[in-house]
Amino acid sequence: MRLVAHGEFIMAAYGAAVLILAALIVWIVYDYRALRRTLRAFEDEGVTRRSEQAVKSSP
Repeated sequence: MRLVAHGEFIMAAYGAAVLILAALIVWIVYDYRALRRTLRAFEDEGVTRRSEQAVKSSP
């Protein structure tokens, strides 16, 4: 069995996998930054987390 006959398909599959993984990583980074901006905007408005209040009020 010759690998060369299927080489183009294998390289295309690896290329597609790399592109998909790169796109997912870029999407995660952009989403993370957007969520950080949203949280910062909430904190600037004075909105806090409920868990933060529980920590402050415990003895």
